[in-house]
Amino acid sequence: MTDDPFTLRPGTDSDLEAITETFTSSFLMDDSPDFAAGMRHIYEPERWLIAEDGDRVIGTAAVFTRDMSVPGAVVPTAHVSGVSVRPTDRRRGVLSAMMRRQLAEVTEPIAALWASQTALYRRYGYRDATDQVTYSGDLRLLGVPEPTAPGRVREITAEEAVTALAPVYAEAVGRRPGLSTRPGGWWVKRLHDPESDRHGATARRVVVHETPDGVIDGYVLWRAVMNWDQTGPVYKLSVEELIAPETDVYLALWAFLASLDFAASFTWTRGASHDERLRHLVGAPRQLQPRYSEGLWIRLVDVPGALTARSYTTDLDVVLDVTDPIIGANGGRWHLLVKGDSVTCERTEREPDVSLGVDVLGAVYLGGRSLRLYADLGEVDEHSPGAVAAAGTAFSWPVAPSGIEVF
Repeated sequence: MTDDPFTLRPGTDSDLEAITETFTSSFLMDDSPDFAAGMRHIYEPERWLIAEDGDRVIGTAAVFTRDMSVPGAVVPTAHVSGVSVRPTDRRRGVLSAMMRRQLAEVTEPIAALWASQTALYRRYGYRDATDQVTYSGDLRLLGVPEPTAPGRVREITAEEAVTALAPVYAEAVGRRPGLSTRPGGWWVKRLHDPESDRHGATARRVVVHETPDGVIDGYVLWRAVMNWDQTGPVYKLSVEELIAPETDVYLALWAFLASLDFAASFTWTRGASHDERLRHLVGAPRQLQPRYSEGLWIRLVDVPGALTARSYTTDLDVVLDVTDPIIGANGGRWHLLVKGDSVTCERTEREPDVSLGVDVLGAVYLGGRSLRLYADLGEVDEHSPGAVAAAGTAFSWPVAPSGIEVF
């Protein structure tokens, strides 16, 4: 790391072109007007940090203003994105300066991100809190049962989908932790589909399921990669998003995908979870071939604010001794008291029951990671017998968290 000077400032309306050029340079991509066009729908200049060396933009980092579902609630969450440093300006402390300033300015109780380089973000108190599960297999062998849901499936345009899909998605947000709301231009951004992003696949298709009364109660976003071999067409489907709160509608959408002529295989990456209903509905679940990697990373920015924002599965009376090397106000002993729907978290002089880092709190916050796991890893110290088991049970959640889109 060098001491070469650079400055940080908030973004402005005129910075979007420089931001996208810097970001694509950092990720070794070609800059494209399509990238800027998609970004324009969600651009919040005042929440971007710009690192400059003279008149050169050398780094960027952003927060998008959105809410996220957590156990029992939907909470304002700093959606961290656009983190980049030009390849020629690495090892100058640019990333560290941006991340620390960003955490100092965030007003939401939690922050979330998708990590392109996972080793980086633990330095700043983030920890992976969900599994990203990819299912792929042979559609022809999957054995999807015949649907029973009344109604029909039909295709709609992306323009129609901007407003038509929102109510169904909003219902899903309330059911599974880790899903982000889509205010403002986020639906337009989600459905933005320039040819430069298709990588040889078709344009995105939007298929909805609707009740006999014409109410949309589920949808799937998908596209196909065309391929032929000596036997004929063997297209591969890419399932990008499938939302159906009710199981019979969920099955009807999968039955539609499995019935497509020419379709031989599929891959489903975003939004799938390890407790996915599909595994228990099809005749040949081994065909799903799950692959796992880390998904959303969570950081508690305001420990008492975050811990009182979510619900818990059982009552709990525990003192947590939290270590946070970056946000000093988070450190120290916190008395977390849960009685039914009442949750308080206050500073205390009581002896701690459990000691842990703020990153471990982020890992277990959405209810998908076991506190016992981190105790076994040596990252949690138990001072009162049974405290880890009690806290771990209370922090757990019956629905596995899952991130549905990279923001």
